[in-house]
Amino acid sequence: MLTPVLDDRTLLDSVKVYLECNLNTSLAAKKLYMHRNTLQYRVDKFIEKTSIDIKRFPNAVAVYFMFSVLETSRKED
Repeated sequence: MLTPVLDDRTLLDSVKVYLECNLNTSLAAKKLYMHRNTLQYRVDKFIEKTSIDIKRFPNAVAVYFMFSVLETSRKED
């Protein structure tokens, strides 16, 4: 499901911070030192490429778990 965005580390990192900030765009943008519109663009880009609407909580949780699995598998390699 994440295959279209796996090569875009910046996008993945931005989305992960967004999820860790409980889908709060303003807070996540502050943590990433970027304008909230930039972060919103990246979130929309993620949704467009993966067809997973992470603005909905159940989808956000699923993606966060996918990120955890990805990080675990990268550490093992």
